[in-house]
Amino acid sequence: MEPRTDVEKLHALTQDDIAAYLSSRVYSTARWYQQEGHVANAIFYEATLEASVQDQDLVLYKVKITLHQGAFHAQCTCSRRQSGWCEHIGAVLLAWIDERDIFQIQTEEETALTGIDLSNLQPNYQTEYRSILPGETIKKLREIARQRGIAISGTRKADIIEQIIPVLADRQATRAEMRHLDKLGIDLLAYMHLTIFPGYGSTMENILSRFRLWKQEYSPQAIRKQLQKMHQRGLILSFKEQQSRYYIVPSAIRHNIPPQTALIQPYPTEKIDPESISEHPFAVFNQKLYMVWEYLHTQHPSLSPPMHRESVEDEWPYLQKWPHFAAEIREIGKHGYFFRNGTESLGVPPPDFHLCSADRKQLREKLGCTNEEIEFYYMLLTTIQAVTETPGQALQTHPEVMQRILSFSPAHQAHLFTLAWQLTDTWSEMDMVLRSTDTIRVRRSLLYVTFEPENLYKEWAEGRLTVFRLLSLLEENHWVSLRDLLQKLHFAFPDLLHMLSNPAVWWLESTKKKRQFGTTFDDWQQSVGQFIFAMLKGPLSWLGIVHLGYQESALKAVRLTPLGAFVTGKRDTPAFQAAQAAPQDAIQFTDDLQIIITPGQVPIQLYDLLQTMGTLQTSTPRQFVYQITAASIQNAFDKGETPQTLLHSLGQICPKEIPEAWEQKLTLWHQNYGQLHLYRDITLLELADEYILQELLLNTSLRENLVYQFSPRLVAISTQAVDELVEEMEKRGYTPRVE
Repeated sequence: MEPRTDVEKLHALTQDDIAAYLSSRVYSTARWYQQEGHVANAIFYEATLEASVQDQDLVLYKVKITLHQGAFHAQCTCSRRQSGWCEHIGAVLLAWIDERDIFQIQTEEETALTGIDLSNLQPNYQTEYRSILPGETIKKLREIARQRGIAISGTRKADIIEQIIPVLADRQATRAEMRHLDKLGIDLLAYMHLTIFPGYGSTMENILSRFRLWKQEYSPQAIRKQLQKMHQRGLILSFKEQQSRYYIVPSAIRHNIPPQTALIQPYPTEKIDPESISEHPFAVFNQKLYMVWEYLHTQHPSLSPPMHRESVEDEWPYLQKWPHFAAEIREIGKHGYFFRNGTESLGVPPPDFHLCSADRKQLREKLGCTNEEIEFYYMLLTTIQAVTETPGQALQTHPEVMQRILSFSPAHQAHLFTLAWQLTDTWSEMDMVLRSTDTIRVRRSLLYVTFEPENLYKEWAEGRLTVFRLLSLLEENHWVSLRDLLQKLHFAFPDLLHMLSNPAVWWLESTKKKRQFGTTFDDWQQSVGQFIFAMLKGPLSWLGIVHLGYQESALKAVRLTPLGAFVTGKRDTPAFQAAQAAPQDAIQFTDDLQIIITPGQVPIQLYDLLQTMGTLQTSTPRQFVYQITAASIQNAFDKGETPQTLLHSLGQICPKEIPEAWEQKLTLWHQNYGQLHLYRDITLLELADEYILQELLLNTSLRENLVYQFSPRLVAISTQAVDELVEEMEKRGYTPRVE
């Protein structure tokens, strides 16, 4: 039987299937990685594989492979951006075939909750260094230790790395090291942070040539010397790939680069209309997001119907998966091709909204916001998996995910939503641009059949991340000129939205001139600049990352907020602390064993404790209500807790006195704990004599499924185990009678 679903197809994958995607050289290397045990941290969920692969130089790469609608979508963090699959992707797939037991299976719920574990939202610098430092030689590691005054011992690379990491990952030590850099060193780090994607490297020659265009006052000799000095001190690191050495900037360095006050021209505050400054507190965003989720949770609306497609759109490879303008499809159906301006190309219309117009109308009236803002909220909710889509069915909401998110501080919620926005490749600011103006149109060449919509959205996501990195170099609460910001981006990234493909694959076209926008700053501002405007007026403003300054109704200036400095990694925010007293008004007790808390204002340990003791009845951004019952408290008693230990733990966190009724009720429940047992789904097993029980306990699975022994001849077992036990008994010569 042919496999039908993506999961079935993934399980049916063969070595021949993999070999068809890889060259013989890449396949050979992939097989070596797999056989030598270089594939680790492997997980499987839905139709997705994720794992880490270590190469010959002990550099660790992350791989994600998804099978969707029969097609593979594979990603790897290795430095090469080439067509086809790399050896790391091949190694993971070969491990899936030959060593499937190393893949940890995760359910959909586990996967969703794993993605929103905020207890470690701050970057794990030590983990990143463990993946980067193996790319250095032992000689270079010793040099870094000597330069930084780190005492090391031993000769094994792994031991030396572990001794170096605590100093390199320490934020205060990094900042102290930064203070010893001259202007050239800071300029170089800022440039590398801006132009080199996190997780990727660049050769020294490439850095030299491009940086000189950015800062012409420095000589090549001075730049090379500074790069070598920073490498010796561990401010930049390197790895070798195909005979070339690539230099990389760790996150611990990126997040501690001082603000570049001279990077973007300041904008005079007195020129900004005070009453027209656009400020959106994150609390407002958070409330609107929850209201969207609550509407979806209570109404369970269906998605908008898919856009009508002509038969030709699903028959021809270069039309499949893409949306199209009806007029162009009619012309193709009539002539068999579409030829315009010297090339075969088609326009790419903006996608339909996910929610139907009636639901969007109700949400607009309820929230007082635009369709675009609602669409953005919907994207975030699906990205964090508080909402999931199933084709042909109503939307599914997951209260446990939303409750988990709401339990954290507003700053950490903002961090989570910012990450979800940064990483999404199912939504883009370009959608906003295409819906709001008729002067720009996206066109794609029909010559690149393998280029799919998801590739286009990944390109737009890379552009978004680049703009975000530039903002991270600004000083918080200082207005800068929007025009100068755009000019700097144009100079450094004329192909800002073509980070991954050639501009011949797709392009932005002027609908007025019926041709591609030119390369001048004015043309760039009318095209790519609109994408940046959508970022600023949309997500960056909605989330409270930036404030916008207007002069005579025209957007003129931008400033990074303190929240923006936090989510870009520049501002220190304490990690979750040990249990400590919460504010007086953040917790309320009732005599009927309810506890009402204000989310985000109490230690995270309180949520874990209450989850053990009670059940969550209601949750909103303003309050959580937990109810303690006899049934719920049994979870705590089963774990060995007593009324005294539970009340002591509560007392350490809660500043208010706990009512006496709590201690009385908990003590009564604990006294009666275990006195009465109610069993569901059990089966009675009656034996002819006392000796049979001992034989079955020794030679069958009876011991694992035994619920209770009433006597040597009568026991209760789990109903689910009956069939297995009957089969085992029959093999041993018994003829059990099932009634």
